[in-house]
Amino acid sequence: MLPWFSKRLGTGRGAGVIAGLVGAIGGLVGDIWDKLPGHGEYLTGLVMGLVLVAFLRRWREGSGGWSDSLLLGLAIGMAFHVQPALLPVILGCMLFELWWLKNPRKWALVGVIALGILLACLPWGWRNYKTFNAVFFIRSNLGGELRVAYNDATAATFEEMDAMGAHYIHPGAVSSEARKLIEVGEVQYMRQAGGEALAWISAHPVESLRIIVLRFANLWIGPVYKPVEEMLDVPALTVLAIVGAWRSFPRITVPQRAAFLIPLATYPLIYYIVAYMPRYRIPIDWILYILAGAAAWQLIGGSLRTGRAA
Repeated sequence: MLPWFSKRLGTGRGAGVIAGLVGAIGGLVGDIWDKLPGHGEYLTGLVMGLVLVAFLRRWREGSGGWSDSLLLGLAIGMAFHVQPALLPVILGCMLFELWWLKNPRKWALVGVIALGILLACLPWGWRNYKTFNAVFFIRSNLGGELRVAYNDATAATFEEMDAMGAHYIHPGAVSSEARKLIEVGEVQYMRQAGGEALAWISAHPVESLRIIVLRFANLWIGPVYKPVEEMLDVPALTVLAIVGAWRSFPRITVPQRAAFLIPLATYPLIYYIVAYMPRYRIPIDWILYILAGAAAWQLIGGSLRTGRAA
């Protein structure tokens, strides 16, 4: 689908073809452990692309209808059940719509999107309330993930912690913690774990900031704890994507630029905070592949034009 996405985002079908080919080859020859299905990352990337195209259509046409807005909200609400981390992306798109559109009904239409999201999330939210006697957004395990990410034996990535032989204080890794979760309840357990993480962060602010910076670097530059020759693919993709954006953005519309930049800026935010795994970047990799493909396509096109001129 990358040629289809690329055409609608303004970078052209050729860039999408290159992106698809390179992405497929990378999936075949890359580290198999980094390419496993994980927790729906590939589906998350697909859903993200479809939602961005839907928003882009609204921005291009300058408005959206009532029914279209409700249906988009329902679709987004269902997407949250796949990956709650899409929330910052959706909020970014809604804020851009309010800023970009001149339609006097824009606030009401965005409100209808929010209503659709609420309606789609309501059944699962009611299930959460009946099961846990608490109200929370889709999932409740953030506290546990934060405790794994901030403690005396922590590191920026799970791979580093595994190499150090770290013992994770987590109900999925320690049977005593699983029993404790059952005894006190999932919500209360996660609140306590989150409180422990926040206390550690408060006591170690400089170390916490250092770890967050390293997680940022791991996502955009690659595994910084490995030798340079083992981490060339990630920085190469990032640099090519930057070149593609620099060459392509002057030729595409402001909404199309927003469709590229909003997910790149917002989706990874939570993964700078929790312990990092390479699969966390999969949902935005397709965007980087398209931008890198745009750089390659323009280079190929320039070479062809130069050849014809000669």
